[in-house]
Amino acid sequence: MHKYLTPGENSSLNAPTGLVTVSHRTGNGLDINLTAFLLTASGKTEDDSGMVFFNAQKHSSGCAMFIPPELQNNVISHSIHFDLSKLPAGITKIAITLTQDGSAGGFSTVNDLQAQIKAGEQILELAPGSFNQETGIIVLELYVHNGQFKARSVWQGFSS
Repeated sequence: MHKYLTPGENSSLNAPTGLVTVSHRTGNGLDINLTAFLLTASGKTEDDSGMVFFNAQKHSSGCAMFIPPELQNNVISHSIHFDLSKLPAGITKIAITLTQDGSAGGFSTVNDLQAQIKAGEQILELAPGSFNQETGIIVLELYVHNGQFKARSVWQGFSS
């Protein structure tokens, strides 16, 4: 089942486990990094262990695991495997973010940016908004609400 989400929309997930993939075209001196932040109700990580990225590839709970980027046909795909059934006590959501170094113009210079969530047989396509000079983006959030596994398309830019 395919579903498209615009910024601000959310959807239930068919399964607690899945894969988030964010992809874009190469070029323009891009150095883009994907990070998962395990956040408390206050919107903050408890400590550095709440960040899953290329230098800390798996959270001890098993709720998030970084997968090294893959390059195919001039498209780079960044991925995080998730398991919302393993969220530690006190963690209310996983925020998936992108940051960029090395290119003037921020995410306005990134071509064909897109995100996808696969959970069971379900595929959610997340359409980004437009960006200017932002060097960071909160792409999406994964969370549990009233016992339901959910995803929210965010696409909010910030200066990192």
